[in-house]
Amino acid sequence: MSHKPRTQGPKSRALLKRLKKVESPDTTFVGEEFPIVFKKAQGLQVIDADGQRFTDLTACFGVLAFGHRPAPTLRAIRNQSSQLLHAMGDVHPSDAKVRFLEKLARVSPYPNPRIILSNTGFTQALMIQFKRNITADTKDICHRFSVLPHHIFPIIHY
Repeated sequence: MSHKPRTQGPKSRALLKRLKKVESPDTTFVGEEFPIVFKKAQGLQVIDADGQRFTDLTACFGVLAFGHRPAPTLRAIRNQSSQLLHAMGDVHPSDAKVRFLEKLARVSPYPNPRIILSNTGFTQALMIQFKRNITADTKDICHRFSVLPHHIFPIIHY
């Protein structure tokens, strides 16, 4: 007995066709059977645009560790959004940012850590390093860039 995995339904295919018209071609790979288009998710279960149910085992963005829309995270978002949705953290920091960095510093394995929050990979790390060089001692820019890959950690210690 053969089992054919569920794949893109007609709504997912239509959405992907629309996506290809407006998104840079190097962003989302679209094949005949892959990807599906997420519509809703809870825990590890995803429902696509066609109502098909899938278990999300991709491990992307913490889903494998926390699941989609975990209740503690939703409570924290609701609580914080009732006070402040956004502060320009590198220009006008919020009190929440200060408290968060203090908590990270307390659990850091490094003594007296200086923490940078980042949401992307190597490109943002380069921008952070460049900004740091501008605001700190700039005599050793080339050396700092040459050792940069060794400093890409959740907590960057100087």
